[in-house]
Amino acid sequence: MTQELKEVEKQIKKTHKFAFTPKYNTKFNTHLSEKAFFAITSQTFEKLDWDIIYVDKHSIEAKRKSKSLGMSQYTESIIVSYQYGNVAVKSESLGNEFWDNGRNSKRVHLFIHVFQDIEKKYNREELRALEKEQESKENWDDYQI
Repeated sequence: MTQELKEVEKQIKKTHKFAFTPKYNTKFNTHLSEKAFFAITSQTFEKLDWDIIYVDKHSIEAKRKSKSLGMSQYTESIIVSYQYGNVAVKSESLGNEFWDNGRNSKRVHLFIHVFQDIEKKYNREELRALEKEQESKENWDDYQI
C-alpha cells in the first residue's frame, strides 16, 4: 500500500466492534455493470495489496496480510458483493480477538475510497473495454494448456 493510501487510512474514523469475531459491513451504490464492477474491484484489491482468494458470480473475497516478527499472516477477510448496482462490503477479523480497535471499519471505508477513485478514472468507452476484458478472463479466452 502506498504512503498516500496510508495517509487516507489515518483520516478514516474508526467504528469499534466487540464480538467473538468482530466484523463491520456497509453498503453503497454504483452505476457500473457487473463485469466492470468485478474488474474495478480486482484493481482495488491489487492497489491495496490484498490477496484475492475467492470469486463467484456475485462476490469477491480477499484477505489482508500483516507482518509481525518476520512472519506474515492474514488478519482480515474482506468480502465485496454486487447485486444490481448495490454493493455490500464486509470486513471480518480472522484472529482470536474480541475487539477490533476499529480496524474492520477502516478497511471497509478504505476499500470504498479506493474503489470510487478508480471508478472515476474511467470514461464510458474505457468501461466498455474493461467489460470486454473481464468477459474474456471469465471465458478463459487466453487459456493455454
